[in-house]
Amino acid sequence: MSKFDQAFAGAAPGLMGAFGDPATYYPANGDAISTEAALSHDVEVSGDGYQTSYLATTATFYTQAIPEVGRGDTMTIGGVGYIAEAVLSGDDVMTEIIVVAQ
Repeated sequence: MSKFDQAFAGAAPGLMGAFGDPATYYPANGDAISTEAALSHDVEVSGDGYQTSYLATTATFYTQAIPEVGRGDTMTIGGVGYIAEAVLSGDDVMTEIIVVAQ
């Protein structure tokens, strides 16, 4: 892990505390996970292999809290229900998931 990654990993709890909301992640196979997540609206996402893009809502979680994301897993963030569509990006610290409201 680089020095930047180490610094970011150390800052992540403070960032999530400032920008995140209480969340519960419900994997299809497993127990509910209580954590925090940050929602972002109108994130530009490029289509897979296409010259198109669209705007999506994403939820960012600690990777350690949600190590595996499954399409169709559900979650509540700030009391609102969402469904996982796909992982947009991820590393050892944070995972960003494309979500749709339930």
